[in-house]
Amino acid sequence: MKYSLRKFTVGIAMLAVIVFVLSYATFASYDVKILVDGQPFKCSEPPILLNGITLVPMRDIFEELGASVSWDEDTRSATAMYNDVSVTIYPDDGSFLKNGEVVELKVKPVIVNNRIMIPLRAVAEGFGCNVIWSGRDYTVSISTGTVMKTYFLDCGQADSIFIELPDGKCMLVDSGESSFGETLASFIRGLGYWHIDYVVATHPHSDHIGGMAHILKNFSVGTFYMPQVWHNTKTFEKMLDALSLNGCECKYISRGSTITDSLCNVEVLSPQENSYVRMNNYSAVVKLEYKGVSTILSADAEIEAENEMVNSGIDITADVLKIGHHGSATSSSEAYLDKISPRDAVISVGEGNSYGFPSVLVKARLENRGINIHRTDIQGNICMTTDGYIYVIEGTKKQTP
Repeated sequence: MKYSLRKFTVGIAMLAVIVFVLSYATFASYDVKILVDGQPFKCSEPPILLNGITLVPMRDIFEELGASVSWDEDTRSATAMYNDVSVTIYPDDGSFLKNGEVVELKVKPVIVNNRIMIPLRAVAEGFGCNVIWSGRDYTVSISTGTVMKTYFLDCGQADSIFIELPDGKCMLVDSGESSFGETLASFIRGLGYWHIDYVVATHPHSDHIGGMAHILKNFSVGTFYMPQVWHNTKTFEKMLDALSLNGCECKYISRGSTITDSLCNVEVLSPQENSYVRMNNYSAVVKLEYKGVSTILSADAEIEAENEMVNSGIDITADVLKIGHHGSATSSSEAYLDKISPRDAVISVGEGNSYGFPSVLVKARLENRGINIHRTDIQGNICMTTDGYIYVIEGTKKQTP
């Protein structure tokens, strides 16, 4: 009996120690990088992680965002004003109000070393800021500006990319096969767009322009861009007929052309020449650059066009590369990859396609350079979100192995 009681007492003591250790670990500071409009945020007390939520000193983050802060001793509450938004926090009971309305928090504020630690995302979003979390880099980026979203759409063995630009406008680059037209239209309408500011048909192959006729018939378009090349196919003719009926402005593009005057710079890197043997080399290759984050969309450009870009003297470095020609070995040369030096690569490719794309050679080139690979056949629609300081890439299906 004494032995059992002693075991019970020891067990309780060990449980208490475990609870203490877990509690300490829960509130311990952790190594996370916080950016506010691209600049490092320095806390007077290190950030803590509580149930997966980052907490930072209340006054520090209020002042970093440029909010005026006041403390009411009678109600024991802190109020911060930022533009037309008022945020009030009652640390004693963890209440959080935005313009007088209660906001439910996943975790309540806590006090560490006499400092009130509050949920970073909730406060930043409460003030209307954008918050991006990169688990790969352990970085939280808070931006008082806007974000850009690039959707690499799962359209089988084809290409279609839709971009929500940071100035509120939008861009469509290619439209997949004709069978994808209605799906693409539904996707765009689902994001709330009935007008497309910029449309780019990179080259006349059906897996890139097949759905264009449907898009042109169902959306008003600001400006339509394509390289100056013609193709004697019904798909191309249907696109031209729909283009004429749409009534939008049309422009030919080549290296040096710019597409938008928005917050995002969009520059055409290729084609350079007026005549190529292979149609793929007429592909309009575009580079999107939003502040410090850039993406290159290679369409179906092959090694001939890639070499022209490599030797052009223009800046073709980028963080993210949409791999050319669905991962065919006729594209993504070592020289091109080395010049761009991307961190991430996106491959638009059909599941179980008969071409065996992406090529094992291309995959090896990417893997040997430590470039992260994202594939539509595995991840579904792939979305890249950036505030111009950091970016995250997420798929709608299972992750790339």
